[in-house]
Amino acid sequence: MITNEMIEKRNEYLVVLTDATGVTTDDIMGKKRNDDISMARQLLMWALYELYGYTTIDIGKLIHRHHTTVTYAVKSVNTGHLPERMERAKQSIITHYKNKTCSK
Repeated sequence: MITNEMIEKRNEYLVVLTDATGVTTDDIMGKKRNDDISMARQLLMWALYELYGYTTIDIGKLIHRHHTTVTYAVKSVNTGHLPERMERAKQSIITHYKNKTCSK
């Protein structure tokens, strides 16, 4: 079940990704499939899975994708084959997460 907290986390990381990658929120949540947009979308899925422990099914519902797409995205990010720009975006996500959890 999707909760308001899950939606808030998704939206929070959409902002972080938009700032880090220059890819718009609409593009990340949309259907476009060019490299930058797809990678930003994969980073969002990865963050929600790895940092917050959301299930692939819940993440799929949050970003309107099939849960197997989420599994593929998480595996892709975890293999470490990201262009430098997206690796910096991943580090921005991790830093944001650490700052939020350390301030509590």
